[in-house]
Amino acid sequence: MQFFLIKEVGPDYIVLEDDTTNVTVTFTDSSEGVNELTPPRTKAEHAKFFKHKQSRVGLEIPVRAFDKPRSIEIFWDQDDKFGLPRALPFEFPVSRLDVYSKQDKT
Repeated sequence: MQFFLIKEVGPDYIVLEDDTTNVTVTFTDSSEGVNELTPPRTKAEHAKFFKHKQSRVGLEIPVRAFDKPRSIEIFWDQDDKFGLPRALPFEFPVSRLDVYSKQDKT
């Protein structure tokens, strides 16, 4: 797993960063809820989930760009009640994932 800080939360996307990489995750509307108790969510609601969050988030490695809609798990990095790190997965529908090396940006 590769961990990132949340750099920006847009209307339907988030930008994640670590020391060498920026990742833009663009959400899409979900056609159904996660279970029978949760309704479908819009892409704006998915992005808003990350607003005001201070923790790191993780993506499964290798982190690669794609432009065909699919679901991915974004892991929420937090400490458990004993102070041990753990990552909780949340599934999100994503329309694209863009990966940029910070060295490529001038």
